[in-house]
Amino acid sequence: MLWLLCCLLLVSACSSQPAARPHAAAGTPGASARSTPAKTKAPALSPAQADALASGLRSGSAKAVSEFVAVPAGKEVPATFVAEMAALKGLRIDPATSRDNGDGTGTARAALTTAAGDVSTWTVLLVRGGAGGWKVTATAPAGSTP
Repeated sequence: MLWLLCCLLLVSACSSQPAARPHAAAGTPGASARSTPAKTKAPALSPAQADALASGLRSGSAKAVSEFVAVPAGKEVPATFVAEMAALKGLRIDPATSRDNGDGTGTARAALTTAAGDVSTWTVLLVRGGAGGWKVTATAPAGSTP
């Protein structure tokens, strides 16, 4: 299981394109040269988005998985990663724990259940994009920083 999530980290770490970091644009109401984007504490994911993200990751389709995982342009999600995600008994991303950082990134907690029934909790780092509005860019065991 740890190998599976390390694989996700490796896939996302190979990205040659950093995540976009939008800032307040000049002329935007309330924007000034001194303003910085406020970090919001609003949930980043709706229940439907969290379900779509989990379902997409477990779909068994490399094309579908690539819509939910940040990978470098021209690269594909490894087939072993796709197969191992599909083999999970369960993957739940908790929308109540999701947070939008206000800079194009967010976080959420996920619970993974293996076919053997082992459950582990992970912190998921998200970036804007993909079919559901967010893509997974890194993971780490709960309590540590991705």
